[in-house]
Amino acid sequence: LGALGADGGLTEVGRQLQRLPTSPRLGRTLLAATERGLVEQAVWLAAVLAERQTARARGVGDADAIASLRELAMRSGAPEARRVARLARQLSRALGATAAPLETAWDAEGLCEVMLSGWPDRLCRRLDPARPELVMVGGRGARLDARSVVQGDELLLALDVDAGQRRERARSLVRSAARVDSAWLEGHADTHERDVVRWDAEELRVTASRERCFRDLVLSSRPVPLADREAAGSCLAEAAARDPERALALDERARATLNRMALVARTVPDAGLPEAP
Repeated sequence: LGALGADGGLTEVGRQLQRLPTSPRLGRTLLAATERGLVEQAVWLAAVLAERQTARARGVGDADAIASLRELAMRSGAPEARRVARLARQLSRALGATAAPLETAWDAEGLCEVMLSGWPDRLCRRLDPARPELVMVGGRGARLDARSVVQGDELLLALDVDAGQRRERARSLVRSAARVDSAWLEGHADTHERDVVRWDAEELRVTASRERCFRDLVLSSRPVPLADREAAGSCLAEAAARDPERALALDERARATLNRMALVARTVPDAGLPEAP
Protein backbone atom coordinates (compact mmCIF):
# COMPACT_ATOMS: atom_id res chain seq x y z
CA LEU A 1 0.00 0.00 0.00
CA GLY A 2 3.04 2.28 0.04
CA ALA A 3 2.90 2.63 3.82
CA LEU A 4 6.37 1.21 4.49
CA GLY A 5 9.72 2.25 3.09
CA ALA A 6 12.62 -0.01 2.16
CA ASP A 7 13.96 0.31 5.72
CA GLY A 8 10.66 -0.87 7.22
CA GLY A 9 9.79 2.58 8.55
CA LEU A 10 6.59 4.49 7.85
CA THR A 11 6.43 6.59 4.72
CA GLU A 12 4.36 9.77 4.50
CA VAL A 13 1.49 7.61 3.24
CA GLY A 14 1.96 5.34 6.25
CA ARG A 15 1.83 8.27 8.65
CA GLN A 16 -1.39 9.49 7.05
CA LEU A 17 -2.90 6.02 7.29
CA GLN A 18 -1.92 5.84 10.96
CA ARG A 19 -4.07 8.90 11.68
CA LEU A 20 -7.21 7.53 10.02
CA PRO A 21 -9.80 5.61 12.10
CA THR A 22 -10.10 2.74 9.66
CA SER A 23 -8.19 -0.20 8.19
CA PRO A 24 -5.09 0.42 6.02
CA ARG A 25 -6.87 -0.75 2.86
CA LEU A 26 -9.80 1.59 3.34
CA GLY A 27 -7.49 4.37 4.44
CA ARG A 28 -5.37 4.02 1.31
CA THR A 29 -8.54 4.15 -0.79
CA LEU A 30 -9.58 7.36 0.98
CA LEU A 31 -6.18 8.96 0.37
CA ALA A 32 -6.41 8.12 -3.34
CA ALA A 33 -9.94 9.53 -3.41
CA THR A 34 -8.72 12.74 -1.76
CA GLU A 35 -6.16 13.20 -4.53
CA ARG A 36 -8.92 12.77 -7.13
CA GLY A 37 -11.44 15.01 -5.42
CA LEU A 38 -13.76 12.12 -4.57
CA VAL A 39 -13.37 11.98 -0.81
CA GLU A 40 -16.96 13.19 -0.14
CA GLN A 41 -18.25 10.09 -1.92
CA ALA A 42 -15.43 7.74 -0.89
CA VAL A 43 -16.20 8.09 2.84
CA TRP A 44 -19.54 6.40 2.13
CA LEU A 45 -17.79 3.72 0.13
CA ALA A 46 -15.32 3.06 2.96
CA ALA A 47 -18.15 2.98 5.50
CA VAL A 48 -20.23 0.44 3.59
CA LEU A 49 -17.16 -1.74 3.04
CA ALA A 50 -16.17 -1.52 6.71
CA GLU A 51 -19.68 -2.57 7.73
CA ARG A 52 -19.60 -5.33 5.08
CA GLN A 53 -22.96 -4.26 3.75
CA THR A 54 -23.26 -6.17 0.49
CA ALA A 55 -26.27 -5.58 -1.70
CA ARG A 56 -27.86 -8.48 -3.50
CA ALA A 57 -29.39 -6.31 -6.20
CA ARG A 58 -30.39 -7.70 -9.54
CA GLY A 59 -28.68 -6.66 -12.72
CA VAL A 60 -25.15 -5.67 -13.59
CA GLY A 61 -23.12 -2.89 -11.98
CA ASP A 62 -19.65 -1.51 -11.35
CA ALA A 63 -19.22 -2.60 -7.73
CA ASP A 64 -21.24 -4.41 -5.09
CA ALA A 65 -20.42 -1.68 -2.54
CA ILE A 66 -21.88 1.01 -4.82
CA ALA A 67 -24.97 -1.15 -5.32
CA SER A 68 -25.21 -1.35 -1.52
CA LEU A 69 -25.10 2.45 -1.23
CA ARG A 70 -27.93 2.79 -3.73
CA GLU A 71 -29.92 0.21 -1.81
CA LEU A 72 -29.29 1.94 1.54
CA ALA A 73 -30.43 5.26 0.08
CA MET A 74 -33.87 3.71 -0.45
CA ARG A 75 -34.13 2.75 3.24
CA SER A 76 -32.05 5.38 5.01
CA GLY A 77 -33.93 4.85 8.27
CA ALA A 78 -32.85 1.21 8.64
CA PRO A 79 -30.38 0.40 11.46
CA GLU A 80 -27.64 -0.69 9.01
CA ALA A 81 -28.05 2.54 7.04
CA ARG A 82 -27.69 4.60 10.22
CA ARG A 83 -24.51 2.70 11.16
CA VAL A 84 -22.99 3.33 7.74
CA ALA A 85 -23.96 7.02 7.91
CA ARG A 86 -22.41 7.39 11.36
CA LEU A 87 -19.10 5.90 10.16
CA ALA A 88 -19.12 8.00 6.98
CA ARG A 89 -19.46 11.17 9.05
CA GLN A 90 -16.65 10.02 11.36
CA LEU A 91 -14.34 9.41 8.40
CA SER A 92 -15.21 12.70 6.76
CA ARG A 93 -14.34 14.59 9.97
CA ALA A 94 -10.98 12.77 10.18
CA LEU A 95 -10.23 13.89 6.62
CA GLY A 96 -11.51 17.43 7.07
CA ALA A 97 -14.22 16.84 4.49
CA THR A 98 -18.00 16.69 4.30
CA ALA A 99 -19.83 13.52 3.36
CA ALA A 100 -21.94 13.74 0.24
CA PRO A 101 -25.68 13.04 0.55
CA LEU A 102 -26.49 9.34 0.53
CA GLU A 103 -28.80 9.98 -2.42
CA THR A 104 -25.93 11.37 -4.52
CA ALA A 105 -25.16 10.30 -8.10
CA TRP A 106 -22.12 8.13 -7.45
CA ASP A 107 -19.03 8.45 -9.64
CA ALA A 108 -18.82 4.68 -10.12
CA GLU A 109 -15.79 4.71 -12.40
CA GLY A 110 -13.78 7.01 -10.14
CA LEU A 111 -14.66 5.07 -7.00
CA CYS A 112 -13.73 1.75 -8.59
CA GLU A 113 -10.39 3.17 -9.71
CA VAL A 114 -9.42 4.49 -6.26
CA MET A 115 -10.23 1.10 -4.74
CA LEU A 116 -7.32 -0.31 -6.77
CA SER A 117 -5.02 1.68 -4.46
CA GLY A 118 -6.35 -0.20 -1.44
CA TRP A 119 -6.53 -3.69 -2.93
CA PRO A 120 -3.72 -4.01 -5.52
CA ASP A 121 -2.95 -7.54 -4.32
CA ARG A 122 -6.58 -8.57 -4.88
CA LEU A 123 -6.69 -8.01 -8.63
CA CYS A 124 -8.36 -10.94 -10.40
CA ARG A 125 -8.74 -11.98 -14.03
CA ARG A 126 -11.76 -13.92 -15.23
CA LEU A 127 -10.71 -17.11 -17.02
CA ASP A 128 -13.83 -17.30 -19.17
CA PRO A 129 -16.23 -14.39 -19.85
CA ALA A 130 -19.24 -16.64 -19.30
CA ARG A 131 -18.05 -18.31 -16.09
CA PRO A 132 -17.32 -17.18 -12.50
CA GLU A 133 -13.85 -18.76 -12.21
CA LEU A 134 -11.04 -16.29 -11.46
CA VAL A 135 -7.31 -16.29 -10.90
CA MET A 136 -5.94 -13.83 -8.35
CA VAL A 137 -2.62 -12.08 -7.93
CA GLY A 138 -0.48 -14.74 -6.27
CA GLY A 139 -1.95 -17.52 -8.42
CA ARG A 140 -4.80 -18.61 -6.17
CA GLY A 141 -8.02 -19.70 -7.84
CA ALA A 142 -11.27 -18.00 -6.88
CA ARG A 143 -14.93 -17.94 -7.82
CA LEU A 144 -17.16 -14.88 -8.02
CA ASP A 145 -20.40 -15.06 -6.04
CA ALA A 146 -23.27 -15.51 -8.49
CA ARG A 147 -25.14 -12.71 -6.68
CA SER A 148 -22.44 -10.12 -7.40
CA VAL A 149 -23.40 -7.27 -9.73
CA VAL A 150 -19.91 -7.34 -11.30
CA GLN A 151 -20.61 -9.67 -14.19
CA GLY A 152 -18.87 -9.89 -17.56
CA ASP A 153 -15.79 -7.81 -16.69
CA GLU A 154 -12.49 -9.56 -17.36
CA LEU A 155 -10.65 -7.77 -14.53
CA LEU A 156 -12.00 -7.11 -11.06
CA LEU A 157 -10.99 -6.51 -7.46
CA ALA A 158 -11.86 -9.07 -4.79
CA LEU A 159 -12.87 -6.85 -1.87
CA ASP A 160 -14.50 -9.40 0.42
CA VAL A 161 -13.06 -12.90 0.12
CA ASP A 162 -13.90 -16.16 1.84
CA ALA A 163 -10.54 -17.96 1.91
CA GLY A 164 -12.07 -21.38 1.27
CA GLN A 165 -10.80 -24.75 2.50
CA ARG A 166 -7.13 -25.29 3.29
CA ARG A 167 -6.43 -27.89 0.69
CA GLU A 168 -4.83 -28.17 -2.70
CA ARG A 169 -6.84 -26.50 -5.48
CA ALA A 170 -9.15 -24.87 -2.93
CA ARG A 171 -10.86 -21.80 -4.37
CA SER A 172 -11.76 -18.61 -2.57
CA LEU A 173 -15.26 -17.19 -2.85
CA VAL A 174 -15.35 -13.50 -3.80
CA ARG A 175 -18.43 -12.08 -2.09
CA SER A 176 -17.91 -8.43 -2.97
CA ALA A 177 -16.13 -7.14 -6.07
CA ALA A 178 -15.44 -4.03 -8.14
CA ARG A 179 -14.71 -3.82 -11.85
CA VAL A 180 -11.27 -2.78 -13.11
CA ASP A 181 -10.56 -1.12 -16.46
CA SER A 182 -7.31 -2.37 -18.02
CA ALA A 183 -6.46 1.26 -18.87
CA TRP A 184 -6.06 1.96 -15.13
CA LEU A 185 -3.12 -0.47 -15.05
CA GLU A 186 -1.13 1.36 -17.74
CA GLY A 187 1.86 3.01 -16.13
CA HIS A 188 1.08 1.45 -12.74
CA ALA A 189 4.18 0.60 -10.70
CA ASP A 190 3.09 -3.05 -10.52
CA THR A 191 2.53 -3.45 -14.27
CA HIS A 192 5.42 -4.87 -16.29
CA GLU A 193 6.29 -7.09 -19.24
CA ARG A 194 8.35 -10.27 -19.24
CA ASP A 195 9.52 -12.72 -21.90
CA VAL A 196 8.76 -16.36 -21.14
CA VAL A 197 10.25 -19.44 -22.82
CA ARG A 198 8.39 -22.71 -22.35
CA TRP A 199 8.00 -26.19 -23.82
CA ASP A 200 4.80 -26.72 -25.81
CA ALA A 201 3.90 -30.37 -25.20
CA GLU A 202 1.24 -30.37 -27.93
CA GLU A 203 3.39 -28.90 -30.70
CA LEU A 204 6.57 -30.55 -29.34
CA ARG A 205 8.64 -27.40 -29.58
CA VAL A 206 9.97 -24.53 -27.50
CA THR A 207 7.94 -21.33 -27.77
CA ALA A 208 8.49 -17.76 -26.58
CA SER A 209 5.86 -15.24 -25.54
CA ARG A 210 5.77 -11.73 -24.13
CA GLU A 211 3.46 -11.44 -21.14
CA ARG A 212 1.99 -8.25 -19.74
CA CYS A 213 1.60 -8.74 -16.01
CA PHE A 214 0.29 -6.97 -12.92
CA ARG A 215 2.61 -8.29 -10.23
CA ASP A 216 2.50 -12.02 -11.10
CA LEU A 217 -0.96 -11.99 -12.71
CA VAL A 218 -0.77 -12.44 -16.47
CA LEU A 219 -3.03 -9.90 -18.16
CA SER A 220 -2.22 -10.74 -21.78
CA SER A 221 0.25 -12.79 -23.79
CA ARG A 222 1.48 -12.72 -27.39
CA PRO A 223 4.01 -14.90 -29.24
CA VAL A 224 7.44 -13.43 -30.02
CA PRO A 225 10.48 -14.81 -31.88
CA LEU A 226 12.55 -17.22 -29.84
CA ALA A 227 15.79 -15.33 -29.19
CA ASP A 228 17.09 -16.74 -25.88
CA ARG A 229 18.97 -19.84 -27.05
CA GLU A 230 20.20 -20.69 -23.55
CA ALA A 231 16.65 -20.73 -22.16
CA ALA A 232 15.49 -22.75 -25.16
CA GLY A 233 18.25 -25.29 -24.50
CA SER A 234 17.20 -25.60 -20.87
CA CYS A 235 13.58 -26.19 -21.92
CA LEU A 236 14.63 -28.87 -24.39
CA ALA A 237 16.85 -30.58 -21.81
CA GLU A 238 14.04 -30.62 -19.22
CA ALA A 239 11.56 -32.01 -21.75
CA ALA A 240 14.06 -34.68 -22.83
CA ALA A 241 14.73 -35.66 -19.21
CA ARG A 242 11.00 -36.19 -18.64
CA ASP A 243 10.65 -38.50 -21.66
CA PRO A 244 14.10 -39.47 -22.98
CA GLU A 245 12.90 -42.32 -25.19
CA ARG A 246 10.57 -40.03 -27.08
CA ALA A 247 13.03 -37.14 -27.18
CA LEU A 248 16.02 -39.17 -28.32
CA ALA A 249 14.25 -41.85 -30.36
CA LEU A 250 16.28 -44.56 -28.58
CA ASP A 251 16.89 -47.88 -30.33
CA GLU A 252 17.24 -51.20 -28.48
CA ARG A 253 20.99 -50.90 -28.15
CA ALA A 254 20.75 -47.44 -26.54
CA ARG A 255 18.02 -48.62 -24.17
CA ALA A 256 20.14 -51.61 -23.14
CA THR A 257 23.05 -49.26 -22.38
CA LEU A 258 20.81 -47.06 -20.25
CA ASN A 259 19.50 -50.10 -18.39
CA ARG A 260 23.05 -51.25 -17.59
CA MET A 261 23.93 -47.74 -16.38
CA ALA A 262 20.81 -47.71 -14.19
CA LEU A 263 21.80 -51.07 -12.70
CA VAL A 264 25.27 -49.77 -11.86
CA ALA A 265 23.74 -46.58 -10.39
CA ARG A 266 21.57 -48.64 -8.06
CA THR A 267 24.18 -51.19 -7.00
CA VAL A 268 27.21 -48.89 -6.89
CA PRO A 269 25.92 -45.48 -5.72
CA ASP A 270 29.49 -44.13 -5.38
CA ALA A 271 29.93 -44.44 -9.16
CA GLY A 272 28.08 -41.14 -9.55
CA LEU A 273 25.87 -42.32 -12.39
CA PRO A 274 22.32 -40.90 -12.69
CA GLU A 275 19.45 -43.27 -12.10
CA ALA A 276 17.22 -44.06 -15.03
CA PRO A 277 14.28 -41.67 -15.38
